[in-house]
Amino acid sequence: MRRILSLVRQEPDLRGYAVTHPAGVVVAPQSGTWDQLVHSATGAPVVVTPGSRWTIPPGRAAWIPAGTTHRLLLRSPCRLRIAYLRPAAEASVGVRVVVVSPLLRELLHHAVRSAPLHREDPSAAAVLHLLSTLVEAAPTASPLHLPMPRDERAAAVADRLLDDPSCELATACGAAASSRRTVERLFAEATGLSLGVWRQQARVLRAVQLLAEGHPVERVAQMVGYSAQSAFGVAFREHLGTSPARFARDLGPPARPPSRAGLLVTHG
Repeated sequence: MRRILSLVRQEPDLRGYAVTHPAGVVVAPQSGTWDQLVHSATGAPVVVTPGSRWTIPPGRAAWIPAGTTHRLLLRSPCRLRIAYLRPAAEASVGVRVVVVSPLLRELLHHAVRSAPLHREDPSAAAVLHLLSTLVEAAPTASPLHLPMPRDERAAAVADRLLDDPSCELATACGAAASSRRTVERLFAEATGLSLGVWRQQARVLRAVQLLAEGHPVERVAQMVGYSAQSAFGVAFREHLGTSPARFARDLGPPARPPSRAGLLVTHG
């Protein structure tokens, strides 16, 4: 009994957050002293930090180091599972998107359901050790990162292209009261990409979200601004190294969301 009371009083080594969120902007509980591992069984949330966006389809997870200010953008309902862990002795640098194996997925969901976890408990210590080992060994996912410009003019163009992937570059620049040449320079300075390459990358990452929601490839090509499916396939393969159809198959069938909107579960 004394040992159980001791575990209750101590700060846990892992806390859990499990909820099905509707579409919208989510600011999950954050702390400057906890690393986060973010996974969603449905949809493809986007992790947004100052100057960057990471798209996280099923089969991927975002490792977010302690102290990283961020929010999640959800285009569709997402079954989020977030593990908060005490940082290791060596601090992580920057957000990392990893491939989630079936074992890592089940272990993460088990840890979140079982939270809070304390290393003083042998079974919890085993779970924490294996979870950390699997995350460290997980391969980094294909490029799902989109750098974002911070200049107001370039940011306005980026927002316009993200809201409407089919928008012409000249139209987006004009709406921001900037010349194409100026915007090109701002994008190159802030992201290292030309405006055209950035837009292509943004379209592909929007396509990843749509494929994760279960939309057919033909429809996705149109939704992200490609009049020809073949051109969409070339752009997708150039960026992710695989075809849209194969990528969708690897995601598996979209998981059916529960009948209820979801329940926030925070532990510890």
